[in-house]
Amino acid sequence: MTPATGGRSLARRTLANMGLTAMVRLATLALQLCANIVLARNLSSADYGIVGYAQVFITLLSILSEFGLNSAAIQSRQLSPRMLHTGFTLRMLLGLIAFAAAFVAAPHCATLLGEPGVGDAMKLLAAGFLINGLAFVPSVRILRALDYRKFAAAQMAAATVNAAITIAMAQADFAFWSIVVGNVAATAASALVLNLMVKERLRLVLEPESARHYLDFGGHLFLASTLTFMVMNLDTFMVGTLMGSAALGYYALALTWGNKLCETFASIVNSVLFPTFARIQEDLPRLRAAYLKSLEMVAFLAVGGYLTLFAVSEDFLIHMLGAGTEKWRASLMTLRILCAYGLIRALLEPVGSVVMAVGGIPVLVRANLAAAAAIAMLIYPALTAGGIEGAALVVTVGYACQYLVFLPALKRRLDIGVRDLMVRLRHPLVAAVATLMLVLPLRDAGLLGYGHTRFSVTALLCGVIYAAMFGLVSRGAAYRELYNLVRSRRQDHDR
Repeated sequence: MTPATGGRSLARRTLANMGLTAMVRLATLALQLCANIVLARNLSSADYGIVGYAQVFITLLSILSEFGLNSAAIQSRQLSPRMLHTGFTLRMLLGLIAFAAAFVAAPHCATLLGEPGVGDAMKLLAAGFLINGLAFVPSVRILRALDYRKFAAAQMAAATVNAAITIAMAQADFAFWSIVVGNVAATAASALVLNLMVKERLRLVLEPESARHYLDFGGHLFLASTLTFMVMNLDTFMVGTLMGSAALGYYALALTWGNKLCETFASIVNSVLFPTFARIQEDLPRLRAAYLKSLEMVAFLAVGGYLTLFAVSEDFLIHMLGAGTEKWRASLMTLRILCAYGLIRALLEPVGSVVMAVGGIPVLVRANLAAAAAIAMLIYPALTAGGIEGAALVVTVGYACQYLVFLPALKRRLDIGVRDLMVRLRHPLVAAVATLMLVLPLRDAGLLGYGHTRFSVTALLCGVIYAAMFGLVSRGAAYRELYNLVRSRRQDHDR
């Protein structure tokens, strides 16, 4: 096989894996949408605040329990069975430590918010540390083999269980426990399916050389993840501590949906592109081309998704989540600001994957440090002066600060400059501006109906016009390339 042939084969396989992962994530998003509509109609803002505050501390402890071990195993050029099970042993040990720490911290965290439910929620959510440890071996095996059908099955099982339990418990008035129990059950479902598909006996092994590799790689990633935690959770902590559970509930709801699309893209990008980039980490020209192509694809999807969310945000909060009431209107401006945050975050995901693939974890650390520093300096004055809208603006600015670190790194490592990035971004951005200029006047004039009708028609119109505008400004090049890749894959399959 020639390098060119190998490159096309890898590109087609990566495209197929991203397509499969995207379909699963869209199905997951649909299930989450149904569950979150039921939750928003049955839970109070204080319920959202309790879970959001508990998740801050659980997220911090999850960084400790994971310690970058999965990424270290996937990135390793050679992975022996003893090395793999050493990673499993470390993952279970760290999970036990995080589990115990959650029980110790729970009452103190409840005191900070003034809500006893925070401590109870933390204790149950901590079970996820141990359950996730059991999924280490099969998930590494699957991702190293680029076998995304199995990984997709586990994701769908988790999403289905989560939605079913959350909806049933919310309608039975279990309040915030609906979210907590649903999350833990989903984690258990995913781990169970992964282990059923990859039937490998789990063994406790502690090989010193392998442990040093994990701890060395994971130590740097742990620092990067801790800084990421600060970037992503300092705002939630400050809103809850200074403004209480009700205000945090409004903020958490907006943040949930501001994050929803970028988390979908992050799942697709990180689960598919990181293993792919890791395979070609020594071939810098291929890595450069793969990164730019992935950025182009993510930009097309993310810009279209967030312009649609921005356009339908008012109807979404009032008619979809609030059942025609003003229950969640206080989240409107925050959600609109967080559309910009979500877009920035989604566009950063391919950067993180390619930097990790070439071992540039210190770059991730510096980027997260820049964002954390900006948020830490600005969050208190912004919150006191602008409330939850001020907090949303600071988080958006903080994430944008990461480009100050990533842009020089991309130039130095892959010879990618600002011009190269803007070439990939200009078509979706131009298409988005044109779409909003056409759709918003029609909506504001009442020509798209009212209530649920306006929500549906606006969303559909945004998608259709954006796709058409993107094809127009790009002269159909992206669509032709996608068609050729799909046709090539079908021909390979027919052979």
